[in-house]
Amino acid sequence: MLLAVFAKAPEPGKVKTRLCPPLTHEEAATLYAAFLGDTLERLGAHARARGIGLVVAHDGEERVFRPLAPPGARFLRQRGEGLAARLRNFFEDASAGGGGPVVVVGSDAPTLPLDRVEAAFAALAAGRAAAICPDEGGGYCLIGLSRPCPALFEGVEMGSPRVAEQTRERAERAGIALAVLEPWHDVDTPEDLSRLAAELRDSPVEAPRTRTALRALGVEARCPAGRPPA
Repeated sequence: MLLAVFAKAPEPGKVKTRLCPPLTHEEAATLYAAFLGDTLERLGAHARARGIGLVVAHDGEERVFRPLAPPGARFLRQRGEGLAARLRNFFEDASAGGGGPVVVVGSDAPTLPLDRVEAAFAALAAGRAAAICPDEGGGYCLIGLSRPCPALFEGVEMGSPRVAEQTRERAERAGIALAVLEPWHDVDTPEDLSRLAAELRDSPVEAPRTRTALRALGVEARCPAGRPPA
């Protein structure tokens, strides 16, 4: 079994651009680096406790990601044009050694509950070929496969509000048993960012880098109020 984090290099102008404005591109990159560091720390601890491998699936130079990754993490460079191709190719690469189910988590949801990760592994162990945790913007913040399923990514409009819907359609059409987990929220918009700040202020979730970055940026004063945390 493998647990992977899909990661982008935290470069200004290339990450979290929908948060600009109110953030500058430099601030958005700093915040994304905090998301990524917290995600890797939490999932790395969970992977160690479960005795499974952690993979950083990255889109840049390994040296950029190594300082953010926990000890023992493996690094695998993404390949392909577009997110759908990169996910499809990653699952094929990760499964080449016959290591069993693979669960991929995005880096835009630093408070994703670990029970979603466990629910995905449980669904795959119970015979489902795939599992997704939809996000509230119509995409998904987690996808797990028991084996490569290229059909799940064919023609899916990544980045659109129809990603989860289209994935379900592809699964039904291809006869792929898909588990749809309880949704969670990621951070794409200023409203999402305000919601995250409120969530971390009022909950015990550990995301120290993100908490520090949100305070330093004065997010609650700069971003419109979002929906209350679920």
